[in-house]
Amino acid sequence: MAALIHGGGTDSRTWHRVGPALADRGFRVIAVDLRGHGQSPRGYYSPRALADDLVENLPEQVDLAVGHCLGAAVLALALPLLRPRHAVYAEPYWSVMGSPRPLSPNAFAEFTETDPALLAARHPRWTPADIDAEIAARACWDVRVSLDLHRFDMPPAPDPAPEGSLVLLADADEPLIPIDPRALRERGFRVRTVSDAGHAIHHDNLPGFLTALQLSFSCLAYRPADRRASTVRSP
Repeated sequence: MAALIHGGGTDSRTWHRVGPALADRGFRVIAVDLRGHGQSPRGYYSPRALADDLVENLPEQVDLAVGHCLGAAVLALALPLLRPRHAVYAEPYWSVMGSPRPLSPNAFAEFTETDPALLAARHPRWTPADIDAEIAARACWDVRVSLDLHRFDMPPAPDPAPEGSLVLLADADEPLIPIDPRALRERGFRVRTVSDAGHAIHHDNLPGFLTALQLSFSCLAYRPADRRASTVRSP
């Protein structure tokens, strides 16, 4: 089983190409909608609250857990109780210090953009289906998630999962979150940079994203199976 945990400002639809690709490799795939995203309810937003939702709604010891950005931070907090065999952190939002200074909702204007032409110009590697998925997700997103989470410190990198953890980084001149690959490797993480990709690696370069997973984990070898995918929403 594989669990997919999206980043902030999107929802489970962001994995619309990743989920079938993993299903083709024999996984049952579960993609979550974090609290305040997609069809999950609104409520109190903190890193710990989002992590508790994962623990409550996902089975323990899935074969593979993949988190992107905020999803990687939430996965790091949930890791001790979820205990996935393999963990993947794409562009992880780790070790970001919170601030008591309130933000204006306009601070996230880029993430509420729903004009397909503007999104296509800003993200030229995204497919039309990627753009449609993100527009639909943004329409469901409660911007207060990011406004509230801004006050909290994000967790540091966790300990590696029992059978290996992989950090995927975009090939960007100015990374969103500075990550020290050497320090992570010294702790036992695998670290790979995906070329021709920005922050949304799975949209920008899906073949590179999947190849990085396959090179790191033997369980990602291609083995056709019945496609099984579902979405989990917070209660």
